[in-house]
Amino acid sequence: MSIPIRGAGCEDQDMASSLRADAKAHTRERIMQAAIDAFSELGYRSTAMSHIAHRAGVGRATLYLHFAGKAALADEIARSIEPLMIGIVRTLPDVPMGLDGMQNWVSSVLTGLRSFGPVTAVVNDAIGHNEDLARSFLESMRRISNEILTDLRSQGWDGLIEAGSLAMLLTATMQMGSTMLDTEDEQADARTRRDLASLWLIALTAGDPRATGVDADAAQAWRSRNT
Repeated sequence: MSIPIRGAGCEDQDMASSLRADAKAHTRERIMQAAIDAFSELGYRSTAMSHIAHRAGVGRATLYLHFAGKAALADEIARSIEPLMIGIVRTLPDVPMGLDGMQNWVSSVLTGLRSFGPVTAVVNDAIGHNEDLARSFLESMRRISNEILTDLRSQGWDGLIEAGSLAMLLTATMQMGSTMLDTEDEQADARTRRDLASLWLIALTAGDPRATGVDADAAQAWRSRNT
């Protein structure tokens, strides 16, 4: 039985193939970063593929070899941070069901979103102009919401909110974290975080602050400002 022997030519071909794959991956990463920069500066709607190609230092042909259009780019950017975002929100079942615990969780979610820098804002902007991306993102949030509610029920939670409503609340929280909060105004941030925590707690406990440890005055103040 003869044993095939790999010669130097095969090794050279493997090395060349590996180098091409590395170059392709590097070009793709450069294009994605250029897209993030362009979307951040110009907005998703106003950004053209030519803007992205120029910033990435590639020709339009090369750009279209990697991405069919800016919608595909936005989808790739969204998917790149989705696992990290999911990891943050999936900690909800471990949170003590009270205002302090919910405020800590909301703060961790918003801090996590801010750690992504302009990417989160880019994704939110793209979702606002891309129906397919918006539908895909909401479906992802609905799936995660189902998992969260399953975990909560296994711990004896008996709230009324359904997965679709929880998914919308998750989506709104993420949008607020990337577009509405101002880290330079700490006092306003603190109010918003507390309001958001109260909203989450009311939603998860069918709005009965007496049963959840929510301060009744805080809950009423939130209702007064938001009804």
